[in-house]
Amino acid sequence: MEKERLLSTEYREAIADIVEKILAEKAKQEPIDYIDWYRNTLPGRIIMIEENMVTKDDIAVIKNEIEVIKYRLQGMATKDDIKNMATKDDIENIVAKYNLENMATKDDIRNMATKDDIRNMATKDDIKNMATKDDIEFLKDSINSLKYWLSFAVAIIFFGLPFVIGLVMKLFGK
Repeated sequence: MEKERLLSTEYREAIADIVEKILAEKAKQEPIDYIDWYRNTLPGRIIMIEENMVTKDDIAVIKNEIEVIKYRLQGMATKDDIKNMATKDDIENIVAKYNLENMATKDDIRNMATKDDIRNMATKDDIKNMATKDDIEFLKDSINSLKYWLSFAVAIIFFGLPFVIGLVMKLFGK
């Protein structure tokens, strides 16, 4: 069955082309007269066809290549796929719709900062001049220390003042 298919007209022509290519290679190596005689005689053609007949291994390789081509063709887009593809206008409409969905609403715009709000915002210099956490800790420590000394001074004045007044009165004799 395989041989019958291979010997159909198309295959004979294909084989003849292959043989001619082989003969062209041989022509470089052998005298041209012999090649022409071999090509033009019917027995020579039959011998060449039988010598260059496709083997089962060749058929298996060809089948594998055909399967690969079929697989590639199955993955290709059909006319319907191409017709159903998004056009440039479709993409632009989708982008426009997406942009509209994400645009600010009137409420969003009302809630946005005004020019005056922006003018009153802190500048880089303001932020640089702001107190850091360490500055605040230092101030807390300073205030606590100041409280301690003030309370000590108040205690001295409150409790020591009568003593000093009494001492002064005793010294000046009143």
